[in-house]
Amino acid sequence: WSRRERSPALAAAAAWYALALAPVSGIVQYGAAHSVADRFAYLPSLGLSALFGAVILRARGSARRVALAGAGLVLILWGALSWKQAATWKDSIALWERTAHLEPSALAFDNLSVAQGARGLSAAAVLSDRRALALDSTYFRAYANLGSALKAVGRDGEPEQAWRRGLAVAPDSPLLLSLLGEHLCAEPEPDRCRG
Repeated sequence: WSRRERSPALAAAAAWYALALAPVSGIVQYGAAHSVADRFAYLPSLGLSALFGAVILRARGSARRVALAGAGLVLILWGALSWKQAATWKDSIALWERTAHLEPSALAFDNLSVAQGARGLSAAAVLSDRRALALDSTYFRAYANLGSALKAVGRDGEPEQAWRRGLAVAPDSPLLLSLLGEHLCAEPEPDRCRG
């Protein structure tokens, strides 16, 4: 900002970057958590990329060759980093494991649990939801998924306990009510299904 008089293009590119990144930066919260959404940095980077291209175009003679060589090296580096980052997006388990490692949250561990459960890794899903609830005991979706994972690994009685603990946190949750209701109606005692 202090160089805006001498370098207005740099100030404009920096301002564009900051403004376009603000909705997903975590400073200004908009919508769901964006901790895994590195794709939201693409649009803000356009201003910096345009500035970078303008510098190369304005260079003359040997300075232009040096700028083009530097640009080539930067592009190779960015390509290698992009290749490495793409591994994070290989599948849902890789994505949420990385997210939970970098920014541990109930959301990250619960989504990891869902991905593990979908892959048939129910024991791992139980552990992930227990970690989610250790971070935030009011995150009712983790209770729902924990109960489902416990049911998948055959832990009798524990799914019902998980869903009831979740209902203590979110008594009007249709998800928890339906999971518990379905579970109770499947029990051999038909009276448990009433009420």
